[in-house]
Amino acid sequence: MNKKMKVLRNSTLVMLLLASVLMAGCKKENNSSTSGNSNPNPAQDTPLSENFLAEFECIHQLYPNADGSFFALADGEHTDFLLRLSSDGSVMSKKDLGFSSRRCMLNTGEHIFIIGNLDYTDTPYTMYKKGCVAVFDHSLNMVAILFLSEPQYKIDIYTIIQDSEDPSLFIVGGAAIDDSYLQYPYLCGVEFSNGTLTKLDNKILSEYEKHRIIGMVEKNLSGQKDLILETVHYSVTYEPYDHSSSTIHIVKPNVFDEEWGWGHYTWDITVEGPHGDSYTGNNSIDSDDENIYFFGYCNDEKEPISGDNGGYWISGCIAAVNWREGRETWKKVVSLSNKVDKFADGLVLDGNLYACGRHSQVYYRNSTKNWFSNGLVAKFNLSGELLSSKTFGDSEAYGELLHLVKDSNGKLTCVGFSGENLGNGALKYKSWFLKTDLSSNGSSKGTSADTKDGGFENWDEESTGVPMDGEMRFGGI
Repeated sequence: MNKKMKVLRNSTLVMLLLASVLMAGCKKENNSSTSGNSNPNPAQDTPLSENFLAEFECIHQLYPNADGSFFALADGEHTDFLLRLSSDGSVMSKKDLGFSSRRCMLNTGEHIFIIGNLDYTDTPYTMYKKGCVAVFDHSLNMVAILFLSEPQYKIDIYTIIQDSEDPSLFIVGGAAIDDSYLQYPYLCGVEFSNGTLTKLDNKILSEYEKHRIIGMVEKNLSGQKDLILETVHYSVTYEPYDHSSSTIHIVKPNVFDEEWGWGHYTWDITVEGPHGDSYTGNNSIDSDDENIYFFGYCNDEKEPISGDNGGYWISGCIAAVNWREGRETWKKVVSLSNKVDKFADGLVLDGNLYACGRHSQVYYRNSTKNWFSNGLVAKFNLSGELLSSKTFGDSEAYGELLHLVKDSNGKLTCVGFSGENLGNGALKYKSWFLKTDLSSNGSSKGTSADTKDGGFENWDEESTGVPMDGEMRFGGI
């Protein structure tokens, strides 16, 4: 009996040992199956306040008012909206625009100017046939609208500025697209007087083939004024919105046909990263008395991307171009993670540079097909040195901050979008509004522009997948 009991006891121990090994194996398999269900670099910071608006897919731009409210441009499911938001981001009033707007809103103090495009086509690539300029009062009532078209060209417009000397004059910038689908920089003067918009002279800069204007500022020097243009130059004819085959140029043409002096002087500065490319959303430049400051992104020398497509991870890119002399002052490639980091916009504020965008984007292409990224805000000095950075967002979501301003109480206010993963690569978007403060030096993450996060080599990461829709929406990479 004792011998039989000993054999039985030994057999039971062996079976328990085998069971424990099998369970451990199953547990390991189950753990590995969760790969792709979480953000490898979740956000580290909490905003002062935030608000999500499910009614709108994205808020592109803000304009602060003295009473603490904001005007805003937003995407709905089928149309774009002009909004008035309260200080906490709640909707006070809204106006259906009826056209596809760009990320550009100009507040003259009495009126709001919004630009957009009509008659969409996607052959052989995404474009529009004509542009429009619409004027609204502060009660969001449309006062005037003007449609811009040119014989033998399709017109896409991206930006508008007000003349520094004549407040009734405005200049619109974008692209003129010929019958061969080549883009050229397009400028058009517009007058707003007595409640009426009137088209004035236009200019197509044919010497800049495969360029389009996505931002501009006016500068005055030695008694002459001229425009400094932010353009995208692309190399593949039918893929003008492919970031990997495009570069950003900061250009001074002779817009007003001056025959002498600073106005006559022209230059063209290319801002490019380690692989000879760069990209950005539209209107991503700001300026001071010396420099034009650019905020965007480029392919970087990070760890190789796994997956079928290969390629490079993306990092933020900022640069300063001296507009008086036409030379690059400095350029910085800003890597805040070992995944995708990008800047969508920036501004000069209180003697520093502030940028917003996306941090540590990753797409699990071969497993869950989930997307993850954080909203990013960073502070630099005027020499491009990183002073502080913060990351925000839900660890299970895909988010980006697209625009930032200083509110009436001195707080940084940011807007963008947050996407909920629905499975199989699908996302459900809602707009995102938050306030933060970067007054202190140093990053809450303890990283610098040269620091790369490690330890995720086995993740099934991929940096491509979201279809890009030019600069028209919040896009992707």
